[in-house]
Amino acid sequence: TIPSMLAFSLLWVTLLFAVPIPAQIRRVLLVLLITFSSTYQLQTGIKYQRDWEQQSRFFWQLTWRAPSIQPGTILFAHELPITYFSDGTLTSALNWVYNPAPVSDQIAYVVYYPTLRVGGTIESLQPDQAVTHDLLVGRFHGNTSQSLALFYQPPACLRILDPELEADNWMVPLQVRETIHLTNTDNILESQQAYPSAFLYGSEPDHNWCYYFEKADLAAQSGDWETVVTLANAAFKLDDHPNDPAERIPFIEAFAHTANWAQAINLTKDSAQISPLTHPVLCRLWDRIERETQESNERTESIALIREHLSCSANP
Repeated sequence: TIPSMLAFSLLWVTLLFAVPIPAQIRRVLLVLLITFSSTYQLQTGIKYQRDWEQQSRFFWQLTWRAPSIQPGTILFAHELPITYFSDGTLTSALNWVYNPAPVSDQIAYVVYYPTLRVGGTIESLQPDQAVTHDLLVGRFHGNTSQSLALFYQPPACLRILDPELEADNWMVPLQVRETIHLTNTDNILESQQAYPSAFLYGSEPDHNWCYYFEKADLAAQSGDWETVVTLANAAFKLDDHPNDPAERIPFIEAFAHTANWAQAINLTKDSAQISPLTHPVLCRLWDRIERETQESNERTESIALIREHLSCSANP
Protein backbone atom coordinates (compact mmCIF):
# COMPACT_ATOMS: atom_id res chain seq x y z
CA THR A 1 0.00 0.00 0.00
CA ILE A 2 2.86 2.42 0.63
CA PRO A 3 3.88 2.83 -3.08
CA SER A 4 0.30 3.78 -3.96
CA MET A 5 -0.09 6.42 -1.24
CA LEU A 6 1.41 9.25 -3.31
CA ALA A 7 -0.82 8.46 -6.27
CA PHE A 8 -3.95 8.35 -4.11
CA SER A 9 -3.00 11.62 -2.42
CA LEU A 10 -2.60 13.33 -5.79
CA LEU A 11 -5.91 11.83 -6.96
CA TRP A 12 -7.82 13.12 -3.94
CA VAL A 13 -6.34 16.61 -4.26
CA THR A 14 -7.11 16.66 -8.01
CA LEU A 15 -10.73 15.66 -7.36
CA LEU A 16 -11.03 18.24 -4.61
CA PHE A 17 -9.87 21.06 -6.86
CA ALA A 18 -11.88 19.78 -9.83
CA VAL A 19 -15.20 20.11 -7.98
CA PRO A 20 -16.78 23.54 -8.64
CA ILE A 21 -17.14 24.78 -5.07
CA PRO A 22 -16.19 28.07 -3.39
CA ALA A 23 -12.51 28.38 -2.51
CA GLN A 24 -13.24 28.78 1.21
CA ILE A 25 -15.18 25.50 1.35
CA ARG A 26 -12.42 23.81 -0.64
CA ARG A 27 -9.84 24.95 1.91
CA VAL A 28 -11.99 23.67 4.80
CA LEU A 29 -12.38 20.29 3.09
CA LEU A 30 -8.63 20.13 2.46
CA VAL A 31 -7.90 20.86 6.12
CA LEU A 32 -10.39 18.18 7.21
CA LEU A 33 -8.89 15.66 4.79
CA ILE A 34 -5.38 16.32 6.10
CA THR A 35 -6.59 16.16 9.72
CA PHE A 36 -8.41 12.85 9.29
CA SER A 37 -5.49 11.36 7.35
CA SER A 38 -2.98 12.43 10.00
CA THR A 39 -5.17 11.05 12.80
CA TYR A 40 -5.52 7.74 11.01
CA GLN A 41 -1.76 7.49 10.48
CA LEU A 42 -1.14 8.28 14.15
CA GLN A 43 -3.63 5.63 15.29
CA THR A 44 -2.09 3.08 12.94
CA GLY A 45 1.37 3.87 14.31
CA ILE A 46 0.15 3.41 17.88
CA LYS A 47 -1.42 0.04 16.98
CA TYR A 48 1.85 -1.17 15.47
CA GLN A 49 3.80 0.08 18.49
CA ARG A 50 1.51 -1.80 20.89
CA ASP A 51 1.73 -4.89 18.72
CA TRP A 52 5.53 -4.70 18.80
CA GLU A 53 5.44 -4.31 22.59
CA GLN A 54 3.25 -7.42 22.89
CA GLN A 55 5.60 -9.38 20.68
CA SER A 56 8.63 -8.16 22.61
CA ARG A 57 7.10 -9.25 25.93
CA PHE A 58 6.16 -12.59 24.40
CA PHE A 59 9.71 -13.44 23.35
CA TRP A 60 11.37 -12.14 26.51
CA GLN A 61 9.02 -14.20 28.67
CA LEU A 62 9.51 -17.24 26.46
CA THR A 63 13.30 -17.05 26.79
CA TRP A 64 13.05 -16.60 30.55
CA ARG A 65 10.91 -19.75 30.75
CA ALA A 66 12.78 -21.72 28.08
CA PRO A 67 16.45 -20.67 27.89
CA SER A 68 16.95 -23.14 25.05
CA ILE A 69 14.63 -25.49 23.15
CA GLN A 70 15.37 -28.83 21.54
CA PRO A 71 15.60 -28.34 17.75
CA GLY A 72 12.66 -29.85 15.91
CA THR A 73 10.14 -28.71 18.52
CA ILE A 74 6.64 -27.50 17.61
CA LEU A 75 5.20 -24.68 19.73
CA PHE A 76 1.40 -24.89 19.75
CA ALA A 77 -0.51 -21.75 20.74
CA HIS A 78 -3.94 -20.21 20.48
CA GLU A 79 -4.18 -17.26 18.10
CA LEU A 80 -1.95 -14.91 20.04
CA PRO A 81 -2.93 -11.29 20.77
CA ILE A 82 -0.31 -10.08 18.29
CA THR A 83 -2.45 -8.46 15.63
CA TYR A 84 -0.13 -8.11 12.67
CA PHE A 85 1.61 -11.50 12.93
CA SER A 86 0.32 -14.99 12.31
CA ASP A 87 2.01 -18.26 13.26
CA GLY A 88 4.08 -18.30 10.07
CA THR A 89 5.66 -14.90 10.70
CA LEU A 90 6.16 -15.70 14.39
CA THR A 91 8.04 -18.82 13.28
CA SER A 92 10.60 -16.58 11.60
CA ALA A 93 11.06 -14.51 14.75
CA LEU A 94 11.23 -17.65 16.92
CA ASN A 95 14.08 -19.06 14.85
CA TRP A 96 15.87 -15.72 14.90
CA VAL A 97 15.75 -15.83 18.72
CA TYR A 98 16.68 -19.50 19.27
CA ASN A 99 18.74 -20.24 16.17
CA PRO A 100 20.26 -16.91 15.06
CA ALA A 101 23.15 -18.47 13.13
CA PRO A 102 21.80 -21.52 11.24
CA VAL A 103 24.35 -23.72 9.50
CA SER A 104 21.88 -25.29 7.05
CA ASP A 105 18.46 -24.72 5.52
CA GLN A 106 16.90 -26.88 8.24
CA ILE A 107 14.27 -24.86 10.14
CA ALA A 108 14.69 -25.63 13.84
CA TYR A 109 11.35 -24.50 15.29
CA VAL A 110 7.80 -23.66 14.26
CA VAL A 111 4.84 -21.91 15.89
CA TYR A 112 1.52 -23.50 14.95
CA TYR A 113 -2.00 -22.27 15.58
CA PRO A 114 -4.06 -25.51 15.64
CA THR A 115 -7.04 -23.68 14.13
CA LEU A 116 -4.93 -22.99 11.03
CA ARG A 117 -2.74 -26.09 10.80
CA VAL A 118 -4.79 -29.14 11.81
CA GLY A 119 -6.11 -30.87 8.71
CA GLY A 120 -3.43 -29.24 6.59
CA THR A 121 0.19 -29.02 7.71
CA ILE A 122 -0.70 -31.45 10.52
CA GLU A 123 -3.14 -34.22 9.71
CA SER A 124 -4.46 -34.50 13.27
CA LEU A 125 -3.40 -33.95 16.86
CA GLN A 126 -2.37 -37.55 17.42
CA PRO A 127 0.94 -38.45 19.10
CA ASP A 128 4.00 -39.52 17.14
CA GLN A 129 3.03 -38.04 13.78
CA ALA A 130 5.85 -36.90 11.55
CA VAL A 131 5.55 -33.28 10.46
CA THR A 132 7.30 -31.85 7.39
CA HIS A 133 6.72 -28.25 6.42
CA ASP A 134 8.32 -26.43 3.49
CA LEU A 135 8.79 -22.81 4.57
CA LEU A 136 10.40 -21.67 1.27
CA VAL A 137 13.63 -20.56 2.97
CA GLY A 138 14.03 -24.02 4.49
CA ARG A 139 12.24 -27.14 5.62
CA PHE A 140 11.04 -28.09 9.09
CA HIS A 141 11.08 -31.74 10.17
CA GLY A 142 9.42 -32.55 13.48
CA ASN A 143 7.01 -34.80 15.31
CA THR A 144 3.78 -34.02 17.12
CA SER A 145 5.16 -35.73 20.24
CA GLN A 146 7.99 -33.19 20.35
CA SER A 147 5.87 -30.20 21.25
CA LEU A 148 5.16 -27.48 23.77
CA ALA A 149 1.74 -25.90 24.39
CA LEU A 150 1.76 -22.16 25.11
CA PHE A 151 -0.83 -19.81 26.55
CA TYR A 152 -0.27 -16.06 26.41
CA GLN A 153 -3.06 -13.63 27.26
CA PRO A 154 -1.65 -10.35 28.63
CA PRO A 155 -1.55 -8.92 31.19
CA ALA A 156 -1.10 -12.51 32.38
CA CYS A 157 2.32 -14.08 31.86
CA LEU A 158 3.19 -16.52 29.11
CA ARG A 159 2.77 -20.07 30.33
CA ILE A 160 4.02 -23.40 29.04
CA LEU A 161 1.14 -25.64 30.01
CA ASP A 162 1.52 -28.60 32.34
CA PRO A 163 -0.09 -31.69 30.75
CA GLU A 164 -0.57 -33.35 34.13
CA LEU A 165 -2.58 -30.45 35.56
CA GLU A 166 -4.26 -28.51 32.79
CA ALA A 167 -5.86 -30.89 30.31
CA ASP A 168 -9.27 -29.53 31.25
CA ASN A 169 -8.34 -26.07 32.52
CA TRP A 170 -11.31 -24.16 31.15
CA MET A 171 -9.46 -20.86 31.53
CA VAL A 172 -7.28 -21.95 28.60
CA PRO A 173 -8.70 -21.89 25.04
CA LEU A 174 -9.92 -25.23 23.72
CA GLN A 175 -7.57 -25.23 20.70
CA VAL A 176 -4.57 -25.19 23.07
CA ARG A 177 -6.00 -27.69 25.55
CA GLU A 178 -6.38 -30.13 22.67
CA THR A 179 -2.59 -30.08 22.23
CA ILE A 180 -1.59 -30.44 25.89
CA HIS A 181 -1.31 -34.23 25.67
CA LEU A 182 1.50 -33.71 23.13
CA THR A 183 3.52 -31.43 25.42
CA ASN A 184 6.85 -32.63 26.76
CA THR A 185 8.73 -30.10 28.87
CA ASP A 186 11.92 -32.15 28.42
CA ASN A 187 12.20 -30.19 25.17
CA ILE A 188 13.14 -27.18 27.31
CA LEU A 189 16.89 -27.09 27.83
CA GLU A 190 19.18 -25.01 30.03
CA SER A 191 22.38 -25.68 28.09
CA GLN A 192 22.52 -22.08 26.89
CA GLN A 193 20.48 -18.91 27.23
CA ALA A 194 18.73 -17.47 24.18
CA TYR A 195 18.11 -13.72 23.99
CA PRO A 196 15.71 -11.81 21.77
CA SER A 197 17.60 -9.59 19.35
CA ALA A 198 18.18 -6.14 20.84
CA PHE A 199 17.87 -4.76 17.32
CA LEU A 200 14.29 -6.02 17.10
CA TYR A 201 13.06 -6.13 20.69
CA GLY A 202 15.22 -3.75 22.67
CA SER A 203 17.07 -4.44 25.89
CA GLU A 204 15.87 -6.85 28.54
CA PRO A 205 12.88 -5.39 30.44
CA ASP A 206 12.85 -4.85 34.18
CA HIS A 207 12.38 -7.98 36.22
CA ASN A 208 8.68 -7.81 37.07
CA TRP A 209 6.29 -10.48 38.34
CA CYS A 210 6.39 -12.38 35.04
CA TYR A 211 10.19 -12.69 35.19
CA TYR A 212 10.04 -14.34 38.61
CA PHE A 213 7.13 -16.54 37.58
CA GLU A 214 8.90 -17.78 34.43
CA LYS A 215 12.12 -18.49 36.31
CA ALA A 216 10.19 -20.22 39.09
CA ASP A 217 8.31 -22.36 36.58
CA LEU A 218 11.64 -23.31 34.98
CA ALA A 219 13.18 -24.23 38.35
CA ALA A 220 10.07 -26.20 39.33
CA GLN A 221 10.40 -28.23 36.15
CA SER A 222 13.70 -29.64 37.45
CA GLY A 223 12.54 -29.89 41.07
CA ASP A 224 14.79 -27.10 42.33
CA TRP A 225 12.38 -26.08 45.09
CA GLU A 226 14.84 -23.99 47.09
CA THR A 227 15.37 -21.75 44.06
CA VAL A 228 11.61 -21.45 43.56
CA VAL A 229 11.19 -20.36 47.20
CA THR A 230 13.95 -17.77 46.79
CA LEU A 231 12.21 -16.44 43.69
CA ALA A 232 8.88 -16.42 45.54
CA ASN A 233 10.32 -14.33 48.34
CA ALA A 234 11.47 -11.75 45.79
CA ALA A 235 8.32 -11.90 43.66
CA PHE A 236 5.83 -11.34 46.46
CA LYS A 237 7.69 -8.23 47.60
CA LEU A 238 7.08 -6.54 44.24
CA ASP A 239 4.45 -3.92 43.59
CA ASP A 240 3.04 -6.41 41.10
CA HIS A 241 0.83 -9.48 41.29
CA PRO A 242 -0.35 -12.56 39.37
CA ASN A 243 -2.87 -11.96 36.60
CA ASP A 244 -3.75 -15.63 36.23
CA PRO A 245 -4.43 -17.95 39.19
CA ALA A 246 -2.18 -20.60 37.59
CA GLU A 247 0.81 -18.30 38.08
CA ARG A 248 0.89 -19.31 41.75
CA ILE A 249 1.24 -23.03 40.96
CA PRO A 250 5.07 -23.34 41.05
CA PHE A 251 5.18 -21.38 44.31
CA ILE A 252 2.45 -23.51 45.93
CA GLU A 253 4.35 -26.65 44.96
CA ALA A 254 7.67 -25.28 46.19
CA PHE A 255 6.33 -24.27 49.60
CA ALA A 256 4.77 -27.72 49.95
CA HIS A 257 8.05 -29.44 49.06
CA THR A 258 9.90 -27.30 51.62
CA ALA A 259 7.29 -28.06 54.30
CA ASN A 260 5.92 -24.52 54.47
CA TRP A 261 2.38 -25.85 54.44
CA ALA A 262 0.74 -22.67 55.71
CA GLN A 263 2.06 -20.65 52.79
CA ALA A 264 1.12 -23.38 50.30
CA ILE A 265 -2.43 -23.34 51.68
CA ASN A 266 -2.69 -19.54 51.59
CA LEU A 267 -1.54 -19.32 47.97
CA THR A 268 -3.91 -22.12 46.98
CA LYS A 269 -6.84 -20.27 48.55
CA ASP A 270 -5.77 -17.05 46.79
CA SER A 271 -5.90 -18.83 43.43
CA ALA A 272 -9.10 -20.72 44.22
CA GLN A 273 -11.07 -17.58 45.01
CA ILE A 274 -10.43 -16.15 41.53
CA SER A 275 -12.67 -18.67 39.80
CA PRO A 276 -14.18 -22.11 40.47
CA LEU A 277 -12.70 -23.10 37.09
CA THR A 278 -9.30 -23.31 38.80
CA HIS A 279 -10.43 -25.86 41.39
CA PRO A 280 -9.89 -29.05 39.32
CA VAL A 281 -6.39 -27.84 38.41
CA LEU A 282 -5.56 -27.14 42.04
CA CYS A 283 -6.98 -30.50 43.11
CA ARG A 284 -4.67 -32.30 40.70
CA LEU A 285 -1.77 -30.16 41.91
CA TRP A 286 -2.37 -31.31 45.47
CA ASP A 287 -2.66 -34.91 44.29
CA ARG A 288 0.83 -34.52 42.86
CA ILE A 289 2.04 -32.86 46.04
CA GLU A 290 0.73 -35.83 48.02
CA ARG A 291 2.59 -38.28 45.76
CA GLU A 292 5.89 -36.41 45.79
CA THR A 293 6.31 -35.07 49.34
CA GLN A 294 7.35 -36.81 52.53
CA GLU A 295 4.59 -37.99 54.81
CA SER A 296 3.94 -36.02 57.99
CA ASN A 297 1.00 -35.06 60.18
CA GLU A 298 1.10 -31.48 58.90
CA ARG A 299 1.08 -32.69 55.31
CA THR A 300 -1.91 -34.96 55.96
CA GLU A 301 -3.85 -32.15 57.65
CA SER A 302 -2.99 -29.65 54.91
CA ILE A 303 -4.05 -31.96 52.09
CA ALA A 304 -7.32 -32.77 53.86
CA LEU A 305 -8.03 -29.08 54.44
CA ILE A 306 -7.41 -28.15 50.81
CA ARG A 307 -9.45 -31.04 49.44
CA GLU A 308 -12.37 -29.98 51.58
CA HIS A 309 -11.95 -26.30 50.64
CA LEU A 310 -11.87 -27.11 46.91
CA SER A 311 -14.44 -29.92 47.07
CA CYS A 312 -11.89 -32.13 45.35
CA SER A 313 -14.04 -35.24 45.69
CA ALA A 314 -16.49 -33.50 43.35
CA ASN A 315 -13.68 -32.62 40.94
CA PRO A 316 -11.88 -35.94 40.26
